[in-house]
Order: sequence, then structure tokens, then C-alpha cells
Amino acid sequence: MVKGRPSTSDAEKKLKGTYRKDRSNAGSLSFTAITKIPKPPDSFDEVATAVWNTICGEMIKLQILQNIDIYNLQIICNEMSIYWKCMEKMGSNFTVSTGTDSIKVNPLYTTASQALNNANRLAAQYGFTPAARMKLKMTAVDNKPKENKAMSIIHRKRAIG
Repeated sequence: MVKGRPSTSDAEKKLKGTYRKDRSNAGSLSFTAITKIPKPPDSFDEVATAVWNTICGEMIKLQILQNIDIYNLQIICNEMSIYWKCMEKMGSNFTVSTGTDSIKVNPLYTTASQALNNANRLAAQYGFTPAARMKLKMTAVDNKPKENKAMSIIHRKRAIG
């Protein structure tokens, strides 16, 4: 395991005022940013659409949604839809009779579990799970209002005069 200080993103350095071009992390791979929630695929049901709108909305707020992410997000949404459909259809019947006086796990439960595992595995890469969020290094988003130079000059002149 590598010891030492954790790396700091260029955005964080700029916010702190410690950015130096010669120590920049520039050159990392970047794709086209998406700034509004794209229309969900026509094949989506109500659950997949709700998951789509939630995830895209949050990624846009963080300014991290890029066009290349759309395909993985579709998979996550489809898997979550499968999970909820199976759970709804299964109800509380977690086991089923095999017809030979034995009981086995409901196949719907197996399918739901696989769909949830698939969605979580992919979602973790985007930091959508609590454990994954702790591991991901996100750049800081500057939500502070930008300095208005004209107003700072006006306030400085009032202080002097």
C-alpha cells in the first residue's frame, strides 16, 4: 500500500489558492459533459425511468455526467427494474415447492438477487453506494458566488472615503 499524502485535484487546488501549473493533473481523460437530464430510453418502464432521472440528476449536480456514462446508466436502471419487478411478483414467497415434497429458493428471488448484484457492482464504480463513495476521490465543486470585481472596488472606495 502506498503511503503519503493523498493527491489533490486541480479544482481543489484552485479553490484553496495553491494551484500550480507545473504540478497540474491536466491531461486526464474527459468526455463531453451532459448538463441536463437526457430523455430515458423508450424501453424503460416506470421504475427504470425513476432511477434514470434520480441518477442523472445527481450526477449533473456534481458536474460529472458525461456522454460515455449513458450506456452504463442504462444497465443500472434496467437491472434495478428487474429487481423490483421480481420482488413485487414474488411477494413474501421466498421458497417454492418442487412438487416432490421438497422446497427450493424461489427462482424470482435468485433473479432479483443477481440483478441487484449486477446493479450494485456497476453503481459502485460511480460512487452510488456508501462504501464506494468513501473510496472515490471527487473534485470539489465551487458553489460560492463568483467575485464581482466592480463591487469589490466600490466597497474598497467606500472604506477609504
